[in-house]
Amino acid sequence: MKQHRTIRFLTGLVCLLLFAIPNVVSACPTCKDGLHADGTAAAYAISILFMMGMPFLIFTCWVVTIYRLRAKVAVTEGMGLPAQVASASSTDPWCETCAT
Repeated sequence: MKQHRTIRFLTGLVCLLLFAIPNVVSACPTCKDGLHADGTAAAYAISILFMMGMPFLIFTCWVVTIYRLRAKVAVTEGMGLPAQVASASSTDPWCETCAT
């Protein structure tokens, strides 16, 4: 029981110090020194958004590709043709071998 009190007291003390002295515990001293004047902060923000967006874009491309392949297989099975014959007679605009 005494150990829980000590942990709560120390946690409260650390939180109090973090909020009471924000200049000492700032994580990024460069941001504090005025990156906003020359637009560097905006550049950082754009690069972070770009890096966050890439995994979603890649995942979306995978999902679309898998969806299109599954739809093509469903059409192939619906025709009752083997996959090679159906892909040769496909009218898919993305198919390079079918373009005339």
